[in-house]
Amino acid sequence: MLELELFSLLEGTSDAAFTATNQGEICSWNKAAEKLFGYSAADALNKTCHSILQGHGPLGNEIWGENCSIRHCAEKRLEIPNFDPQ
Repeated sequence: MLELELFSLLEGTSDAAFTATNQGEICSWNKAAEKLFGYSAADALNKTCHSILQGHGPLGNEIWGENCSIRHCAEKRLEIPNFDPQ
């Protein structure tokens, strides 16, 4: 039930938001993400972050790839910083 509540909360935000499994598979994708990234939820769901999104952070580190800094932070329970993908 908590998962459905989280998805509902994310759907209602005006910020682009999505969730992914530990393997990087997208399991939710809100309307703002559709608008920002240009992929419908149907196109993004069950695909990996890397196959849909590609980019680098402000320090040149890979985002959403095999060495994903976001996944690293999530696994280590570190704060995930805000950034604009390059």
